[in-house]
Amino acid sequence: MSSQETPPFPLAPGWSFARDLALLVGTGLDDAARWLVARGQERALLLLPEDAPQPELGERVRVVRSRGELLQAILHYPPPLPLHVVLRTGPDPWLAPKDLSALAARVKECLHAKKLLHHTVEATGKRSLVQGLENLPHLAQHPSIACLDGAFAGKACVIVSPGPSLSSNLRLLPELRGKALIATGTHALGAFRSIGLAPDLVLAADPGDLARHCAGFDLSAVQAFVAAATTRPDNFEHPAPRTYSFAGNAELDDWLYEPLGENARLPTGGSVACSAFSLAVRLGCDPIVLVGQDLSYSDGRFYAAENLDGDARVERGANGDFRVLKTDTSDGDLVFMKSRRRVEVAGYHGGTVETCDAFRAFLFWFEAAVEARNADGGRVWNCTEGGARIEGAEQLPLATALERLTDERVDVAAVLERCAPLSSPSERAERLARHFRGTLRELDACTRLARRCKQAASSASRDRRALKEFETLERRLRDAVRPLRCIPIVAQAEITAALEEARAAGDLAANLRSSIRLFDVFREAAEYVRGPIEGALEKL
Repeated sequence: MSSQETPPFPLAPGWSFARDLALLVGTGLDDAARWLVARGQERALLLLPEDAPQPELGERVRVVRSRGELLQAILHYPPPLPLHVVLRTGPDPWLAPKDLSALAARVKECLHAKKLLHHTVEATGKRSLVQGLENLPHLAQHPSIACLDGAFAGKACVIVSPGPSLSSNLRLLPELRGKALIATGTHALGAFRSIGLAPDLVLAADPGDLARHCAGFDLSAVQAFVAAATTRPDNFEHPAPRTYSFAGNAELDDWLYEPLGENARLPTGGSVACSAFSLAVRLGCDPIVLVGQDLSYSDGRFYAAENLDGDARVERGANGDFRVLKTDTSDGDLVFMKSRRRVEVAGYHGGTVETCDAFRAFLFWFEAAVEARNADGGRVWNCTEGGARIEGAEQLPLATALERLTDERVDVAAVLERCAPLSSPSERAERLARHFRGTLRELDACTRLARRCKQAASSASRDRRALKEFETLERRLRDAVRPLRCIPIVAQAEITAALEEARAAGDLAANLRSSIRLFDVFREAAEYVRGPIEGALEKL
């Protein structure tokens, strides 16, 4: 290997410049960054001090100025997950060794949280895609959150979650009316019903059936229902006076809003509370106040007693696991949640508390989001008064928060009335229809190319000219698939497996076999997506 080909630092065997992650810390690494970019590195982050000059490295190297910004950037990378990560410092590393070790540990946690979220997205990908397409008429009829940017600048937002500690603060929630924007997910509506209070905003992010969450609650009393574009269509049919949509899986759902030219992303860690936090940031709210965000099962409870599923209780196993049971009056107890591994995290009141991997992933997301928020000068108050400690947030009783908000006045209805949609329903419908008619043509082209590639692969191993023709067709297919962002949603796991098989191929024959597998994945995904798009176009 020539000196030009030699990496500026060791890279793991099998390093993928398209998939793997390079983290560069400190100044003096510009040449290393350029070396990576010249070889196709697509995921590279350069962490610099706030006062360091901005290097000119192109779009493939993102320069970040804080640990929180770096972690947020990692969380926002689309799938697949990196298999390898390299962390290197320059001549002036800027961070002390102990801080570098802490950064490496946080990156490891970040990737673990991202892995759990991606597994969830993969498991629900097909359902989310179909529902997103079924919702195209609703995306035309209702505005997205893009029209709400900065609408509540400087106003407090209280995000209410149904954790066990909510029980101790329920009585104070009515005092927040008029002092703060009150937001919650659908699962906490039972707790609100128990005190006769309607939140201002209700968010729905889960692609599953949320009807039982809303049963018995008068949604006409809230100010707005905010539904992810990939939730069930009935989430756009509630009697709330206003309905807004958003990209529930952030960048992964952007394709639904591309024809509208709108940014409806809400970064998320997999919980509707994460989406609510991101919405509060977009609205310009300050402070953001968390209530009932236990992220642990305090005192053997999973939810506030007054809430839906409030009778769910934790049963600890002997092997470091737990499961959640619910009382079933017909025949003993029901398993509400299957066995999961117990882990410990720092507690709100000191010491540690028990939680699960999913809650720990949410906790990491909140801590990264709070760190980024603090860097921007925003305030986050954790008034949960129990459960897990959220590092970086100011901990205080909700009663104290109320005292601080004494002079606040928020007329939610009036603010929302002033937020005009960015375009009319008829304009939105036309843009969506035109875009997805084009998508059908692109899917047809992709399917034809996949078939031609598969045919060409059969002779590519025997004839140099046929191999060259095959490689040309393969490049054309990859270029055709790239803008079709709906395909990875339904086949990300299969695409990743085929690409890894190709990377590990030891000879041309093995490489061709993996290519054929990838062609079949593209073709089957394109055929799967076609039906839902045609159905959506009929409704539009």
